[in-house]
Amino acid sequence: MGTSNHQRSYLPRAGLYLGIIGSICLLFFVLIFQEDWMHRFSLMIVLIPISLIALLLVSKLPLVGGSLLVASGIAVLILDIFFSAGHPGEIAGRGLGLTLVFVSIPLTASGILFLLSGRRRRKLTKGNGQTSG
Repeated sequence: MGTSNHQRSYLPRAGLYLGIIGSICLLFFVLIFQEDWMHRFSLMIVLIPISLIALLLVSKLPLVGGSLLVASGIAVLILDIFFSAGHPGEIAGRGLGLTLVFVSIPLTASGILFLLSGRRRRKLTKGNGQTSG
């Protein structure tokens, strides 16, 4: 009995959970730090819908959704580095660490898991198409 075709992969489920965690943390970071004196998180409001749209896209287009999640995770980190509070050379503060741990790493890891899942799904469909024809 071929269980490899019927066995469900853990990658999409783990990617979805990490993406939800990253999106919710990004939402909280934006809402909590919106009153920051530098308004550094006001630019990140644009990234909330992008990560949520990417999570909706991954069920049908895992490569596109995964790429959007990776890009939003990297964009959050870059925006936090460029608009960090304090001196320009002082980017290793607590704000950057919290953004990295709670937002950037989950979104990027979620995107990578979806990219791996999409590649795996593509290999399985190519393999099944060649053997049946």
